[in-house]
Amino acid sequence: MKVAIVGSRNYQRLTAVTDYVRPLPKDAKVISGCAAGVDQQAARAARAFGYNVLEVPVRTEGLPEDDQERRIEYGKRAYERNTWMVTYADEVVAFHADCDRPNCRRGPQRHMSHGTAHAISEARRLGKRLLLFGPSGSLSGPVEEARK
Repeated sequence: MKVAIVGSRNYQRLTAVTDYVRPLPKDAKVISGCAAGVDQQAARAARAFGYNVLEVPVRTEGLPEDDQERRIEYGKRAYERNTWMVTYADEVVAFHADCDRPNCRRGPQRHMSHGTAHAISEARRLGKRLLLFGPSGSLSGPVEEARK
């Protein structure tokens, strides 16, 4: 079983990530995007409990020098990484928090962090089993079963 564990960098209940990882089947492989917060906590917990871990960082070679172009290209590559992780996984587990970007173009209304929202939409698009944990650390809705 391959489990992509994704989530917001600013997720406050990282113990919920550890609690999710602990009882995974012994043959589980945890897939991490290497970002701060949920991704790194999932990889740490998986290693501590003896699971195989596949880390999939965003490719940074050849990024543009200009700051604005660099941010745009990095974002595109992060979304490509998310799509690869979700495609490879049997199950996607997302720990989501509200966006905390001060320069977010979506404005001041509350919405989910962008990368996590993208991974969730990819899981839905690809019909993957999806578990969503909200900011409180508990399941935030019913488990979405694969459409297979």
